[in-house]
Amino acid sequence: MKKYNFVKKFLIVGVVATVFASCQKEDSLGESRLDTNEEFRTELDQWLFDEFTAENKFNINVSYKWDPTKADNSRWLYPADPIKVKPAMNVVRKIWIDSYNELGGESFVRNISPKEIHLIGSPNMNKEGTQTLGLADQGNRIVLFIINSLNITNASQVKNFVHTIQHEYIHILNQKNQYNIEKYAAITRSGYNSNWQNYNDIESREEGFISAYSRSNADEDFAEMAAAMLVDINAYNAIIDNVKSAESKKALKEKEAIIVDYFKRSFKIDFYELCAITDRKTKEVIAGNFN
Repeated sequence: MKKYNFVKKFLIVGVVATVFASCQKEDSLGESRLDTNEEFRTELDQWLFDEFTAENKFNINVSYKWDPTKADNSRWLYPADPIKVKPAMNVVRKIWIDSYNELGGESFVRNISPKEIHLIGSPNMNKEGTQTLGLADQGNRIVLFIINSLNITNASQVKNFVHTIQHEYIHILNQKNQYNIEKYAAITRSGYNSNWQNYNDIESREEGFISAYSRSNADEDFAEMAAAMLVDINAYNAIIDNVKSAESKKALKEKEAIIVDYFKRSFKIDFYELCAITDRKTKEVIAGNFN
């Protein structure tokens, strides 16, 4: 997965005041010229701060305004439409954050979270014809694309969108607690291929991979497997049942077992129960229930 390199620039302003005092008279320094007002926030900005950034929430900064340091300038990208931001982030909160917190405790996501979620309105097309749906920058920032075309009443679109955030969050969890990568990669070691885009999902499943993208490397394979289960556990089970190769079906079930054990051992989370919660919340979102 391609990761952006972000350069943070810090402006340090030093203020030096020299005060001359006399033992007979104290001179007035006049009014302060420092601007102590907070940066202006729109109603949307304030909602994002209150719901995601505040200390009693998740300490996640949500950005959507165009910033060239947060995008690949070699791509044809455009910013998120502010009208689309709140619905998208409601989906993120309900299906991703609330599900983990319901099972792992109210502070689960607050304690293990990206520092920022950045929203981009357009697709992110790659030169070989594939499309990057999301990026996780070393656990600090998750970038989500195609915000402007997201229809939160469309089940397929919601699931594709949620797949991205679930996939990227798995990478962050893996950075917090690493899974047994050697054991996992050994299951289908010969099948990993940097030219994964030359395969389709159906033939990849007959080779022991849940998707074509899973073939890129073990880390992406792990994240794709976990995300597929979290997005729609029933659809995932149907995929496994339809795999014709007994050897490949066995490989997929072995990978699943490692994921389930990883969540239990690393976070004390029953992964199947988490999948049931995300499934319930996804159905509620599509029905328009965000409570």
